[in-house]
Amino acid sequence: MRAALLLLIVSLSPLVSALEIPDVPDAAPGLESGEWSVEPWGNPGAVDRVETKTRKLMKLIFVPAGKEKAAFRHGTGLGLPKSGKISLQLYSEKALDLSLALSTTAAYLYHEAKRVAVKPGWNKIEFDVTAPVWKTASSEWKYTQEVESSGDVRALDLLIYNQKSAGDVYVLGMHYDPDEPSKEAEKLVKDLSLDDADKRAASEKALLALGTPAIEALNAIVARDDKPEIQIRARLLLKALEAPETPSPAQALAGAAAARERVGMVAESNVPVAMPQSASAKTPSLPDVLANAEKQLQSLRAEVTQLHDQTAALLKTLDEASNLVKQLGDKSAKAEEKGPEKSK
Repeated sequence: MRAALLLLIVSLSPLVSALEIPDVPDAAPGLESGEWSVEPWGNPGAVDRVETKTRKLMKLIFVPAGKEKAAFRHGTGLGLPKSGKISLQLYSEKALDLSLALSTTAAYLYHEAKRVAVKPGWNKIEFDVTAPVWKTASSEWKYTQEVESSGDVRALDLLIYNQKSAGDVYVLGMHYDPDEPSKEAEKLVKDLSLDDADKRAASEKALLALGTPAIEALNAIVARDDKPEIQIRARLLLKALEAPETPSPAQALAGAAAARERVGMVAESNVPVAMPQSASAKTPSLPDVLANAEKQLQSLRAEVTQLHDQTAALLKTLDEASNLVKQLGDKSAKAEEKGPEKSK
């Protein structure tokens, strides 16, 4: 059902993209130019690209499926200074709430900012990594903390709180304040296009030495440079830099706690976790076994109920999509009728 719905979303996307987006800001391309994907733990959606007369925009499409929000992820490697900010321009036809999540270090420590109210039209939005408006596992998921290890950001998530509504937004000019290593990376990637082989080799060696902070600068080359030889050099460097790292035990535990929160395992699952027993552990009695079985049955019953609710939400979305197709067809037919009249 989810796969079929996504196919429908993508098939409708070109039709909706044809609608005029007013007053597109004069903003240089940024993080939105890179690769983005839909997080599986949120509501379903799709990522598309739309070209206006002057700009290329990233379009995020979302539909309801029983979750609170849809999440769109960009894997990266960049650094922000302690006073750094991430900003973007976002267009929406209706009011909604938006947030940003940053995952830092090799353990992908998850930080989620307080929601921002988005108004119909274009919105300029900023997220300050030093403001105490982020929730993490260490803050017990309260919005009281700054971003930890902002100099080592590994992923960004744009979070759209759509709940029971379907729609789309457009993103342009998503930029970050680079720290010194990221600034150095931005300078070095320019040398990848030099004719001097020795200078190119020196640049490649320096980028590898910088490590993770060089990834986003290379992502930008892959996304925006149209020369195949430069793209190949950048992709080879990215492949070397994106090799998995082994986090420390403390980082791994913190990352696991963050992952459980994102997936909603703690909130949505009542199934008891089986713990290893020692050789001297007491064999459970029949009443205990039956009680445990009843708990698992209750959990399964709750999951079935949730699936039923999600199916109902998906059917409603399909009805809305069908109405949208009909409306677009009617508009197209009227436009064709007016065409001959104008030509007379």
